[in-house]
Amino acid sequence: MSDLAPRTRAGTRVRIALDAFEADPQFFRVNVLLYAVDDPQVHAVLAEMLMSAKQALVGDFDAAGVADPPAAATITWSLLSTLGAGVVSYGRGFAQARGVADAFVALIVAGMAQQCEN
Repeated sequence: MSDLAPRTRAGTRVRIALDAFEADPQFFRVNVLLYAVDDPQVHAVLAEMLMSAKQALVGDFDAAGVADPPAAATITWSLLSTLGAGVVSYGRGFAQARGVADAFVALIVAGMAQQCEN
């Protein structure tokens, strides 16, 4: 991702995640089901995966100059999870999910640019 412009990295990463969910919706379903498993080892793996994903987003938002990259990453990951659930569990479309995600990330990055101008 380092070859991309800093302001486009988080959006690209989110689109890649949605593309992966679309390519194999069962992957997302299994991921959701694993959170219900009462096994500390499973939860440790899930926590590591979540930490890795959020750290990547933190780096993307930091490179874009977002004021609070950890908060932006947490909110973006939550949105991505909600969008994935909407598509996989409730039959909403991936095009709609991508549109919402793109708009959300653009608002975060543009909001930071606006703060820098003021």
